Amino acid sequence: MKMKYYNQFLFAIIVILCSLFIKNSYSISVSTKDADYDYNKDVSNADNEIYNSIEEKNNNQLRIEIEEKYGIKIYYGNELKKYSVLNKVPISLSDPNDIKHYLLSLDEELKKYPTDFFRETNSYNMFLSIYLIEDFPDTDVLGYTDYKRPHNTIIIVKCDSSFANTLNHEIMHFIDHYINFKDSTNDVRYTWKKLNPKNYSYGTNEKSYVFSETHSKYSFFLNNYAQTSFLEDRAVLFGDIMSNSVGSDCYIYGTPLYKKMELLTVQIDYYFDCVDFTSLPYWSRFL
Repeated sequence: MKMKYYNQFLFAIIVILCSLFIKNSYSISVSTKDADYDYNKDVSNADNEIYNSIEEKNNNQLRIEIEEKYGIKIYYGNELKKYSVLNKVPISLSDPNDIKHYLLSLDEELKKYPTDFFRETNSYNMFLSIYLIEDFPDTDVLGYTDYKRPHNTIIIVKCDSSFANTLNHEIMHFIDHYINFKDSTNDVRYTWKKLNPKNYSYGTNEKSYVFSETHSKYSFFLNNYAQTSFLEDRAVLFGDIMSNSVGSDCYIYGTPLYKKMELLTVQIDYYFDCVDFTSLPYWSRFL
């Protein structure tokens, strides 16, 4: 009998120890999982939302297909919760018809990039989330790129007639962020500024250098906003190249903006392995 009770006691001890081990292992697993999925937890996960109409379900399916195609994340509607930009909470894009329209527009723009373009940045632990919004309240801001999270860049885009230009403008900020992350020793600023007028400093509003003011093919900047900083200069140029261009008349061989476009293309092609030189990328279409 003593041996029987001893065996039962020993079995109970083993069960307790095993349960403790399993509990600790689970905690470690959850902790690791949380670290891996910070990228997806900036706002509520779309997969957990309840959809009340066929349109909403179809939009969600379309969103999932686009996410899987390009390796990005997309958010809209109340998924943004209280996310703020410049201390303002964006107005959510909530109309199902508008959501469908801009999801399709987003897909059309992302098709212009090489296959696996964004998956390549993912391989460097740099992920991209795109927030589609109705508007930025009390401001004329059309888009914003948020780098606060080390491994998840957030692009916020106002869904209006300038959607294509705004989206590609903000994607250029993401590209520059990736170039700097991949090779911080590359002095993009120095090589770019060499293409500006001698002794010119960003922040100077010199209209005689601006294409939208002079319509001169020898302009150095597409618009006044491009004079804000070298990063905005690059983003303005890239947004125009990738969308319905207003500057094609000044992209003439040998002109200042042609040289900037050429340098921008060389740099993107160099830092992205997925660029296939047998078929020129979309941003090379004016070269």
